[in-house]
Amino acid sequence: MGLAYSIYSYANTYQKNGSVVICAGLNNQKLTDALSAIGDEIKVLKRDKLSKETVAVAKEQMKASVIMGLESMSARMSSYGKTVLYGQPLETLEDTIKIIDSVTHDTVADVIDTVFDRDRLNIAVCGKQTETEKEIESSIEF
Repeated sequence: MGLAYSIYSYANTYQKNGSVVICAGLNNQKLTDALSAIGDEIKVLKRDKLSKETVAVAKEQMKASVIMGLESMSARMSSYGKTVLYGQPLETLEDTIKIIDSVTHDTVADVIDTVFDRDRLNIAVCGKQTETEKEIESSIEF
């Protein structure tokens, strides 16, 4: 759509909460159009969810990432350190793989509904904009 020169997302996961962040770098005149397009994509995700194949591929990628992450001693120590800091028991690689394997298509669908809840939406705009807060908020619907 040519609305943004940069757009990406990431998740912040913590022990009891977290966030999904969608960042877009764009011309301030495209703000409401971009928010509307983002909202449209979230609507599709909420309506259609992820396919069973997509969930299966993501699980395999996550397992590969965990295994490859353990190849570096510094990454392994960092992971162990976070686990201890969070007061969680250390898990074996096999335990972690079992946890990933236990994720189901329905579980992912439930997470999508929880994460993309309109009542939890927060919007931060950096830079000069001409729209009011109400105009900005109403431009994204899902």
